[in-house]
Amino acid sequence: MVHSTLATFNGELAALDADQLAGQTLYRAFCNPSKHASWGSKAGGGRQPAFWGIGSVPNSAQEWRIRSAVLDEWNGNGFLAVVHLPKDFGTRVPTAKAWAGQIAEQFGDKIPAQYLEGGGRQLVVDLGALAAEITRLGESVKAKRRLRVQ
Repeated sequence: MVHSTLATFNGELAALDADQLAGQTLYRAFCNPSKHASWGSKAGGGRQPAFWGIGSVPNSAQEWRIRSAVLDEWNGNGFLAVVHLPKDFGTRVPTAKAWAGQIAEQFGDKIPAQYLEGGGRQLVVDLGALAAEITRLGESVKAKRRLRVQ
């Protein structure tokens, strides 16, 4: 059996609870449909749990894509959600749990020559109602700035 979510990690994984997530900065790129990612993506994640970068926010789309190893077929760029979890996050969302670790390299399926080295840090986390609110805000941003499908 292949666990595709776990295959996106390289090396050790750490289980984090809500108290360990408190005070962390998370980021997630999301987009309108694009040439290779025809479905677009959601700011809070389309499904829960969702992938988030953790730590310092990338300075550019290129930096994000390479260190996060997010293939063009998964996400067409566009926007970046940045979430600073409050110090009392463990009290506010006590059920939040995550897997954290280093991002593995990725090879494209639809774009076979695409290779991204990874190396950043990521979480797979269920933010529950917070993810739904982030998605709502993200959809509002996307509606104001529709990007053409190329």
